[in-house]
Amino acid sequence: MKKIIFPLTVIVMLATACSKNNLPTLANSTGFHDDRRLDDHGGDDHGGDVGGGGGKKISVSQVPNAVMQAFNARYSSTTRVEWKKLDNGNYKVEFYQGAVKVQAIFSAAGLLLKEERRQF
Repeated sequence: MKKIIFPLTVIVMLATACSKNNLPTLANSTGFHDDRRLDDHGGDDHGGDVGGGGGKKISVSQVPNAVMQAFNARYSSTTRVEWKKLDNGNYKVEFYQGAVKVQAIFSAAGLLLKEERRQF
């Protein structure tokens, strides 16, 4: 019986860990976490407007100075950095810090609006 229960428990845990509802919570600009999560399009899955959805890839030279300063002050040792300008004027950055994939959204003034981290 134990030979059956353990593998089933592992399968259930893996299946629930991969579902969208179990993504890590996001930090808002005050450092507290809320229950909103970023979807794959830069928005949140609760109809909020911080992410803005859509957007297009931009080069680092197109990112406003205030956003770059806030990004550089908050994050170090980043690799594979990609920027997008979202439809609502905010900026989304995706990058890695070691084995952690990070997505962050900044306002054009450089205020961190959302952050999501995923361990790989």
